[in-house]
Amino acid sequence: MVRIAHFADTHLGYKQYNLDEREQDIYRCLDEIGDKILEEHVDLVVHCGDLFDSPRPTPQTYRAFKRFLGKLDGKVKFFAVLGDHDRPKSRGIAPQIIFEDQIRVLGVNACAEHQVVSVAGKDVLVAGLSNLSRSYRSVLLEELKKLGELKTRGMCSVLLLHEGLDKFLPYEGAFELYMNEIPKNFGYVAMGHLHGRIRASFG
Repeated sequence: MVRIAHFADTHLGYKQYNLDEREQDIYRCLDEIGDKILEEHVDLVVHCGDLFDSPRPTPQTYRAFKRFLGKLDGKVKFFAVLGDHDRPKSRGIAPQIIFEDQIRVLGVNACAEHQVVSVAGKDVLVAGLSNLSRSYRSVLLEELKKLGELKTRGMCSVLLLHEGLDKFLPYEGAFELYMNEIPKNFGYVAMGHLHGRIRASFG
């Protein structure tokens, strides 16, 4: 069995109500997540976008995430995709790039990516596509089609996305994808962007 920790939308650096205390609360929650990952002997960590609240985090925000990675100390493989908040503007680079020796960010520059890693003695296929806005929906569908053609039978497979789904955001202009457009060849689809814990089955 492969144990996966899936979380998203941490929005590190967000200062709700402009209060320093709220920003610190988020950092404390991140520390708790790190403790739980170690306590549960997780094999694979996936973060599905909006790790940071901005593509230009403050030094304090970087420090909080560095402390979190230090706690994990390379004991687990860590994959992520970018969300709409931490996706860099124009030709900038993602803030996660600073930690590229500890975290693999998938699907940047509108190109879906996948990698097979050995986890707990099993091959695990991890694929992902970083957030694309509605104006790039045709690109999103084309890249998802490529992922849908991957051979995953008999393999643990995980897909990471950060997009709104029609089933959970049923308002015109609020979602990028219909449920039936998600590739069916993955055993687990890990989503971000919804800001809530929702479990659903399809296919």
